[in-house]
Amino acid sequence: MSGEAPQKTITEIRKLAAIMFTDMVGFSRQMGADEPRMLRVLDLHNQVIQQAVVAHYGHVIKTMGDGFLVDFPSVVNAVQCAQQIQSQLRVHNAVMPRDEQIRMRIGIHLGDVVQRDGDVFGDGVNIAARLQSLAAPDTICISEVVYKEVIKKTPLDAVVALGRPKLKNIAERFQIYALLPAAPKGFRQKLQRVLCWTYVWKKQHDLAMAEGLKAIALDPNDADSYSILSQALNFAGKPEEAIGFVEKAMRLNPHYPAAYINSLGWAYGLLGRDEEAIVAVKRAVALNPDWLPPHLNLAAIYSNLSREEEARAEATEMLRISPNFSLESFRERIPYKDSLVTERFLTALRKAGLK
Repeated sequence: MSGEAPQKTITEIRKLAAIMFTDMVGFSRQMGADEPRMLRVLDLHNQVIQQAVVAHYGHVIKTMGDGFLVDFPSVVNAVQCAQQIQSQLRVHNAVMPRDEQIRMRIGIHLGDVVQRDGDVFGDGVNIAARLQSLAAPDTICISEVVYKEVIKKTPLDAVVALGRPKLKNIAERFQIYALLPAAPKGFRQKLQRVLCWTYVWKKQHDLAMAEGLKAIALDPNDADSYSILSQALNFAGKPEEAIGFVEKAMRLNPHYPAAYINSLGWAYGLLGRDEEAIVAVKRAVALNPDWLPPHLNLAAIYSNLSREEEARAEATEMLRISPNFSLESFRERIPYKDSLVTERFLTALRKAGLK
């Protein structure tokens, strides 16, 4: 009998695989700044990736802190998985503060890999890693072979050709493509609404109304566009037209938010239809008691009607919601087209006890 220890058998498997390599932008730096917070963020990051991988028949080969190395049975599965990850993270990031956002770089390549003792090697892995490092935050970089495989099989959103850059330690050069997030549905319309409101606050009322009408033209059934335009019309001194647009918004969305009914009451008030204004604006208060504009409108209307006690009660509510409210700063910001309307409004608020 030999005294030598038996040699360990090395298991090695070679195959063609679609490889996805991921990285979280700024993870190491943020980990040093606030480790407990980043560990919570990492848990969510891992959950999003793992769920997407399972849904697209992938296999996590290994994780490296915030990075994932995953193989898939096809490049279509790999690209669709990456798209799902980036899409979910865009939704997450849209509602989270900056330090809770998760921004990813992803690289995908189809190539030969060697699986050996639970690890994986080969050009497929190396190129996917280089593509990941080349990707901009929130994008996916894919190699030419991946692009040719998927272009006719799955939607790719916006695609940008990056040429044939030299990849570190990779001899071959080939075309690389970046998959950018597509503009979400309704993006152009939301942009028009934002422009409408921006022009209102710049006191460029004609431009504001034009952008509001463009938003409606893009989707005549979108209630928010009618509501935004009604508010622009109120500031522009056209409350009669504002009423028509906000009433349309309320028909399109019977479960309307406070902004809709407040705009209606505001228009009534500008027309001197004070009792109708009070009824409408009170409904806005009921929908959102902690929103300042309805209380502001009520304070002014009650003052104009010499209902001083009710006016002062609304002024008190305004200061509860916005303790630093002042007429001076309000004058600088309020974008009425007609300065006389601004002065009448300020006089009413002053009479209600605001300073």
